[in-house]
Amino acid sequence: MEEYYNRHNIRPISLGPGTPWPNRAEAAIRMFKKQASLMLISLKDDPLLANITYKQLLRQACISRNTMVTQCVTPTELAFGRRPADLTATELMNPAQLTTEAPAPERQIEALRSLAMRKFLEAKHSDDLRRDIASKLQLSDGPFFPGDKVYYWTEDKSKIKSDGSHGGKWIKGKLVSVDGSMVGVDLEPE
Repeated sequence: MEEYYNRHNIRPISLGPGTPWPNRAEAAIRMFKKQASLMLISLKDDPLLANITYKQLLRQACISRNTMVTQCVTPTELAFGRRPADLTATELMNPAQLTTEAPAPERQIEALRSLAMRKFLEAKHSDDLRRDIASKLQLSDGPFFPGDKVYYWTEDKSKIKSDGSHGGKWIKGKLVSVDGSMVGVDLEPE
């Protein structure tokens, strides 16, 4: 492919965790992981969902993402040309649906589907809030004094990604000395 690119004057775009622009695929994976972990945490609260398999959980997480409205249509609607089935909600049911009892497997799938939708929205709102707060966060450039509490960004070069989103993490610290533009930081103080 490299020869083809050179012949047609195509410059390859570097992708991966270090790209300077937001990567939509990485963002979608991060959102999916957050949604799945929120769903796993919530499973213990509902006895109806006690024997859900991991495969069922991930399948419903995918379905909920693909049936959420984005830019006025859902991804499933774009692919198949019709809207996905709505969630069964009390306010949308007809009298026949309200008076009959659904079989246990159907109730279980409906409860899992509802949980997946709620946790997708929760993960999305969490990400939106994190982005809004980060965009309005004002970094301090001093003056600093010994005893000030700070956060220090550290990167783990041996890993592609660690706890943070770009191969690093924030560590709590406390300033122990200040000498002009240089500061001494005691990491993770008691």
